[in-house]
Amino acid sequence: MAKKPITDRIELTKDPEQFKSTLTERIAKGNELLKKDIRTENEFEEASSQFRKWDKYNSEFLKSSFSASSNEYKKEYDNCATFVGTFDLLNGNPRSEVDNYIESFRTKINNLESLVEITELLTIQQDIAPLKPQLFAAKQMSDIEIFISHNSKDKKIADLLIITLRTALNLPTKSIRCTSVDGYKLPIGAQTDETLRDEIRESKVFLGLLSAESIKSHYVLFELGAAWGLGASLFPILIDPTGYDLLKGPITGVNAANFCNEEQIVQTIEEIGKKLGTSSVESYTSYSSLVKQLVKLCQENA
Repeated sequence: MAKKPITDRIELTKDPEQFKSTLTERIAKGNELLKKDIRTENEFEEASSQFRKWDKYNSEFLKSSFSASSNEYKKEYDNCATFVGTFDLLNGNPRSEVDNYIESFRTKINNLESLVEITELLTIQQDIAPLKPQLFAAKQMSDIEIFISHNSKDKKIADLLIITLRTALNLPTKSIRCTSVDGYKLPIGAQTDETLRDEIRESKVFLGLLSAESIKSHYVLFELGAAWGLGASLFPILIDPTGYDLLKGPITGVNAANFCNEEQIVQTIEEIGKKLGTSSVESYTSYSSLVKQLVKLCQENA
């Protein structure tokens, strides 16, 4: 049998340490989801939904990490376990379905763990090897603590929120990323999707500004999905009168703050301060006028 041409070798197209780090995060996320108790049909359906989202993200990550999208590592991961996800109380055995879910989850996690162990043995695409020092340097220099995801049509609200946060928590400009507000945009020349993923992963707080417009945005949905998948500290924030009807998908079960309400804005700011570990929170009187303006903008954001 003829040898496979060297140009057809499956090569890793990501920095090996970055690849291993992402897999480790996905494994940790999987183990966290696996710890949740399942006693009812609703709990099983929610767990199944989270498993599928976690599983799909992993599959897409493996697809994009190698020189061939249909590569052996992705195929092995996709085929290592089959999970149907039905909870038939009448005709089936609910316990066996839960056992199948647990077994499938553990098998997928074991597959990722095996891939972490052999990362150093993978063939690396030559043109990414010289980038390794720069990649690490960029990660070490990242100062982003708060990532604000929003639609460009909600720019005024995002802008005022930044001013409010900086006033209340004494934050420097470099600690906030908000891609449509001047002074907080991505660096010129940055690889957008990759940089967004890295900064979402590294930030301490992810604020998702949700409005009737933002939930139609490809990038807002991309950022929310990345934040949820990476286990970021997610703060869903409702910024128009539609309210809680805006919550859909994986964030449905996450408690959201309604910024049409003054008290909820203040509570959110205080909780962000705790997440950041800041000890320099200003008294409410110093930023109360900004909060009132923010409430007014959100109430009028119809």
